[in-house]
Amino acid sequence: ADLTTLHASTFHGGTLSENAFAVAVIPTTGEVCIGGQTQSTDLPVTAGAVQAASAGSFDGYVACFSDSLATRTSSTYFGATGVEVVYAMAFHPGLQRLVVAGDSSIGTLPGTAGNAQTASGGSRYGFVSTFDLTLGTADTTYAGGTLLDSAFVVAVDPASGDILMAGETSGTVPGLDGAQTVSAGGTDGFVMRFTASLATRLHATLIGGALNETIRDIAVDSLTGDVIVAGSTLSTTL
Repeated sequence: ADLTTLHASTFHGGTLSENAFAVAVIPTTGEVCIGGQTQSTDLPVTAGAVQAASAGSFDGYVACFSDSLATRTSSTYFGATGVEVVYAMAFHPGLQRLVVAGDSSIGTLPGTAGNAQTASGGSRYGFVSTFDLTLGTADTTYAGGTLLDSAFVVAVDPASGDILMAGETSGTVPGLDGAQTVSAGGTDGFVMRFTASLATRLHATLIGGALNETIRDIAVDSLTGDVIVAGSTLSTTL
């Protein structure tokens, strides 16, 4: 892949504005899936989608295409009555489901019942969700405290199947039991680990100094199981 040939490209949108922030490939089918945010009320949605219509002023969305991008195989809105966005996406091989993460403002997202955090606590809060490969069902948990939280990245632990997500918080987040349980000031990065079903929050930690931090990428070391994150800071020490 020397990048000398553009094999395929496609649009995905309605009559207003869309952004695509996340992409993943389903290895078993080769389908290409994207996620992001839409302002359109006429976004193309496939039959049986978990959410067939826009619910607020800006909604998240997820869509999948054949490997050639010739066919839209599935597409859904994903939002509540406020503003939602999908920032990150991964494929869960054990569940055979797509995993997405992002943030939401008000209202209730699809699929929260019975999961680790069923209600929001602040004016903006992170979430992580899994979808079946037809985008017909979703499981969702919120991940946030009482102020502003966003989930920017997501990863699957290849050994346990646990789902990890990370982002930033301007306050604190539930379930803190890890390396840093108290904010040192400003905006902090945070990392959370959930069971694959999203029914249980297993662990959570902050990472931050006296000023502002955010986490923008996450990975799991398949040899050691260590969680590796990267991001930005204004603090002189972490």
